[in-house]
Formats: sequence, structure tokens, C-alpha cells
Amino acid sequence: MIDEAEKARAEQRVAIAKDALAWEKAGALKINDQYYLRSVATGTSFSFYDNFRREDANKQARDIVLGKCQVCALGSLLLAKAVRYNAVSVQDIADIRIDRLTDHFSVEQINQIEAAFEGHSYSSANGTYLDDEVCNESWKAKYPDPSKRFRAIMKNIIRNKGTFVP
Repeated sequence: MIDEAEKARAEQRVAIAKDALAWEKAGALKINDQYYLRSVATGTSFSFYDNFRREDANKQARDIVLGKCQVCALGSLLLAKAVRYNAVSVQDIADIRIDRLTDHFSVEQINQIEAAFEGHSYSSANGTYLDDEVCNESWKAKYPDPSKRFRAIMKNIIRNKGTFVP
């Protein structure tokens, strides 16, 4: 039997995935498998702090106008969490703090999503520090277009009630 806290987390994961899909459909997010989070307007990566003033570091990311962004699957989930739950700072975005998703997703799920989108996980780079790299080339082969792969991953999370099932 699933406990109430896990049921709530699963519902939150579904909401985050739905938000990410909606933003992509609206054109606010452009899915790209080469960038974690990059401004379309300026062509700069947020991990280098190019678009933020130092005094904004501790502000909530949802309070900063990002404009249209190129994102990977995990970048889209982090932005969706930032807006929905107001729990991701500008510094978290700049530092690629994917581990901020662990309030909702397990480390294993984060790395499975990353592997489905990129072909393999980067657990030391995304801050989840999984002992073993997760590989999954089949999603990339089945969905060579990053946008279609992203949509398939988000729909998988929604269809499976908050759990990504590779």
C-alpha cells in the first residue's frame, strides 16, 4: 500500500510533467538535447550567470523573467518545479542543481529520465551522485527528435501516475 506522502509526491510529479509539457506546447520552452537551460534571446547559458545580477542569486527563480529557453528534460522539470512550488532559487538554476528535484523524484528516477533523454545519465554532473551511470539508448533511437523524446518522457510520467517507466 502506498503511503499518503508518496501519493502526494506522485501527484506533484504528474503536475510538474504536465506543466513542462504545457510550456513546451506554448513555445516558452524549446527542447534541446545540448543545453540544460539556455536563453533563446541571448544565447547564453544560465549556468554561467550571464543573465543574472549577483544580488538576484537568492531570489526565487519564478520571480526572474527568463524569456524563452532551450532546455533538456531535466532543465524543463526544474523550471516547472520552480514556478509551481516556488522552491528553486536563481542560484540553483545557475548551479545546475538538478538535485533540487529530489523533493519530488527519486535519484533513480532523475537518472532514468536523464538516460532516456540523453542516452545515459550524468549523475555526478547533475548532482544526484548515483553510484552507476544509467544507460538507455533505446529512447533516443526510437525518438531521434528531442522534442518528441521529451513529450514521450513527460507523457510516460503522467500515464504512470508520477513514475517514469523506461
